[in-house]
Amino acid sequence: MLSFGSPCDPALLRAMLFMAAVHSFAGCGGPQTVITGTVRLDGNPLVGATLDMFPVAGVGRVSTAKTDANGRYQTTASPVRLSVVVLATIVDGQIPDSTSGEMIDAVRSVVPKRYGSHDTTPLTAEPVDGQTTTVDFELTSK
Repeated sequence: MLSFGSPCDPALLRAMLFMAAVHSFAGCGGPQTVITGTVRLDGNPLVGATLDMFPVAGVGRVSTAKTDANGRYQTTASPVRLSVVVLATIVDGQIPDSTSGEMIDAVRSVVPKRYGSHDTTPLTAEPVDGQTTTVDFELTSK
């Protein structure tokens, strides 16, 4: 017979507290809200960009969105302060693959490096719990 001890058993209480902490820090099942907006680079819609949103404090859900033909995006996220990384590339010709020698697409980033890392991005979002939050991002190449 399996026994978990009395409800006041210290080992049981520690296990319950540990599981509660793991659940709260896992980032799933918590409150979610909708973020929407437009991403522009030098005033023009940034088409096909990927936005990665990470909770600044480390608690909450990581969210990803992709911009459409008008530079618009929409995603769900935890209602916490988020660090936002924007990545976008274009095909810029072809180069030989170093292993097979076959021609492959050469891609280059169209977004300045500072927006592509959580260490350097100045972009943040602070969605409001229970409502759609609009956050537009105006990136500059300079």
